[in-house]
Amino acid sequence: MDNHNEPFEITYLEKILKVTPIYIEKQLLYRIQFPDQTPPLFICSATNFDKEKFWTSIPEGRQELATETGLLIDDYFNTETKQVCATTTALK
Repeated sequence: MDNHNEPFEITYLEKILKVTPIYIEKQLLYRIQFPDQTPPLFICSATNFDKEKFWTSIPEGRQELATETGLLIDDYFNTETKQVCATTTALK
């Protein structure tokens, strides 16, 4: 089951943020909407020269926020995958 196309929510600093996946030219971006007056954030995952994955904002300039929310997105999908695997295993 691949829910990477479905909007979802993450909790950041006790606020619920709406995350919407967007594909542009086969690149997966995320639009993050805040419940207050904070402007929406667009982020994507990238790989540096050392082949290390990192999160970056588009346009650049909100790097710290991109990293923090990107890690929460990673956690969301890792948790979701573990739940699906546990359910599948339990059904066998």
